Amino acid sequence: MATDMGSLLTRQFDVAWKLCTYHLSGLTTEECLWRPAAAGLHVQRRSDGMWIAEWPEHEGYDLGPPSIAWLTWHVGFWWSMVLDHCAGEGKLSRETILWPGEAERTCAWIFELEQRWRKVLDDVTDDDLRSSARTRWPFQSRPFGDVVAWVNTELTKNAAEIGYARFLYAVRAGGVARPRPSVTPSIPSAEAYASEPVRFPPLVVVDLASEAAAVTDPYRNQVLSQVNSSCLRLGVLTGDYPWHQHPRSDELFLVMDGRLEIALADGRTLRLRPWQCVVVPAGTVHRTRGVGRTINLCFEALAAETVFVEPAT
Repeated sequence: MATDMGSLLTRQFDVAWKLCTYHLSGLTTEECLWRPAAAGLHVQRRSDGMWIAEWPEHEGYDLGPPSIAWLTWHVGFWWSMVLDHCAGEGKLSRETILWPGEAERTCAWIFELEQRWRKVLDDVTDDDLRSSARTRWPFQSRPFGDVVAWVNTELTKNAAEIGYARFLYAVRAGGVARPRPSVTPSIPSAEAYASEPVRFPPLVVVDLASEAAAVTDPYRNQVLSQVNSSCLRLGVLTGDYPWHQHPRSDELFLVMDGRLEIALADGRTLRLRPWQCVVVPAGTVHRTRGVGRTINLCFEALAAETVFVEPAT
């Protein structure tokens, strides 16, 4: 979606999605199932172990505040419906959409929906945005651009509601304020980055999926293998990595899971989905951002020097 209209809608979506990932970071199942008040929309566990969401017959304030479980289900509900009815078979109904039952699975569900929606945004044209051919839910006979704008608005609203509920939980649950888990990763020094040891010798099979799954921190970048004077790194990132450059090493990023954004000092942003790659030349000032949990492979010189900088404004 490279048109002026499309670019504007995509930028709006980027802001909404960043707010959403901020408030989903570190979310626990305990927070999801906590009820802010005696009344309010929630999820119920059926006898078969599946979780269903309550549905309101009106939208009056006397409904009470919803739980985070219901809010996250609601995000998954409307996003699944939009994708299925506007870019799929159009067979999905509200009653068939269940809450996953725990925070980690719920976040993974929402992140997967974002990836699918991002693909829709990448493929639509200006004509598509003006046409009503794709518009089937939540309304019909309106330009598809209205649906894209509605998604941006609904995501922003639900993300803000989740964030507000987490604020309430932090100060009301047990009466003790709990610090919000940071989405800012702990970044090693340039020296520590350069001296990262090679973990696996030649002729040893490395299970990349297992290595990535073992990472629980917001940031981890480790050298797995050495190839001549270069190395293969496995990077797991949630949130922003500082502005920096490598004076004497090109850097190839290959995204395996999630979405990686690489901001450049000239104002451009490179956006990579799974199985996309890009080379950042030596000396190029850039900042990487994992939009949600992102896993990428990086090829660069072994013990590459890193210089942290602030881009010119």
